[in-house]
Amino acid sequence: VGSEMCIRDSFIAEPIMTTSGQLVGCELLTRFHSEGMQVLNSKYYIMAMDAEGKRELLIRQLQAIEVRASWFRDNRLYCTVNVDIIQARLCVFDREVIQLLDKLEYVRLEISENFEGLEQGINHPVLKTLLNVGYRLFLDDLGSGRANVAALTTGCYEAVKIDRAFY
Repeated sequence: VGSEMCIRDSFIAEPIMTTSGQLVGCELLTRFHSEGMQVLNSKYYIMAMDAEGKRELLIRQLQAIEVRASWFRDNRLYCTVNVDIIQARLCVFDREVIQLLDKLEYVRLEISENFEGLEQGINHPVLKTLLNVGYRLFLDDLGSGRANVAALTTGCYEAVKIDRAFY
């Protein structure tokens, strides 16, 4: 395709274990790579995407999770998907995303400390709407230095994952 670089993505289900070693779920991780290049930094690559790119990525992620639906259900496991503010809005307003999420009751939306407006907690319009619709939220990276305790104490989150830097 001329000088245009072809970036491909792949999905990895990273196990989430209890401290006693029991598998309770997976976090869907996305890796971006191209021929002859090392793996790109996913966080910055996704941050640089436009809204349509983020929508397409979220749909591909949910479709990849849907393929393994029986495994998640049979083993009573959840699967978390990281969403930023744009993707969180899609979960509320985009028909295709909503239809996918409605079929995937074991999916949890994971937001990190750098989620725009996180300090508003339950008063954040998007978080409030996600919760009212019935989605379950995980807070990721608590203790990495970007969120205050108010974000945690509002009861928005089914689970909180503590950042390694916190220890």
